[in-house]
Amino acid sequence: MKNSDSFKTAACLEYEEFLKQCQDSLEIWEQRRDEICSRRLAGTKKGGDLLGLQADFARKYALLRQHVDECQLCQFVSKLGGRDYIGTLHSTSQARVLV
Repeated sequence: MKNSDSFKTAACLEYEEFLKQCQDSLEIWEQRRDEICSRRLAGTKKGGDLLGLQADFARKYALLRQHVDECQLCQFVSKLGGRDYIGTLHSTSQARVLV
């Protein structure tokens, strides 16, 4: 999906780490979901696996949002760039919905 170099542009190192963890978790969840769908696998264990991966992504995404809400550096950089991190994060979620 994305290589680690794509995360080296943020001013806040904590934000970079939270973003990388979030992206990695989302990628793992999507890969597993695609594998289950393409092989037409079913069952309680498969569903439980996906729910666990979804929960892991949700937890990491929540940490990213919390960081942005609390980090003055992230908020400052956002305002310098003419963006509103907090407003953007709370108005639209970048999370993809499992269908």
